[in-house]
Amino acid sequence: MLATLLRAHGYPVLQAKDGDQAIDLFDRHRPQLAILDMMMPKMGGYPVLEHFRDKSDAPPIIMITANEGSRHKAYAEYLGVVDYIRKPFAMERLLEAGRGSGVPKTAGTCRDILKRREALWTFVQVEGVEPTNNTAERSIRPAVLWRKGSFGTQSEEGSRFVESMLTVVATLKQQQHNVLEYLTAACEATLRGEAAPSLLPASDQQSQAAA
Repeated sequence: MLATLLRAHGYPVLQAKDGDQAIDLFDRHRPQLAILDMMMPKMGGYPVLEHFRDKSDAPPIIMITANEGSRHKAYAEYLGVVDYIRKPFAMERLLEAGRGSGVPKTAGTCRDILKRREALWTFVQVEGVEPTNNTAERSIRPAVLWRKGSFGTQSEEGSRFVESMLTVVATLKQQQHNVLEYLTAACEATLRGEAAPSLLPASDQQSQAAA
């Protein structure tokens, strides 16, 4: 659930199955924020915290635990956690911890979500409401991510090509058609001097033919 919520708001999320992998992911990727469970296979949360403690580039760490002991909380704070959250907890509690994490992007996003906390779980309470962005926003998200990762195009022709390709891909996905199969058929049609296959649904094509 945590990873789903973060990804829905545009965060790349790394998930570790145990403490050893958590350290490896940190050393290789240098995340901006770590959410750490005290009880993990192979290596628990405290050894991971001790590994981070001596690193100058260690991320802010939020620890999550079912342990009620005050000594555990005191030791985690001694090792540098920015917040210590006991299970079970409301998602709003984690957002509040993120708001105070000291990571500008994370803090800003958490503030924005908390402003809309009354609508946060609408998708659970109202049937038919999607848990992420609405359909229109989801359809253009691949284009937004492509733009961020590629720095755009270098020419007017390149921009028109990208627009066409993104439109074709989004249309085919909405119709649950195979993108590669369509593009292959379109290229083959062009080589034969024919028009590309229509992107209209079959029912619309039949209506046009009848007209």
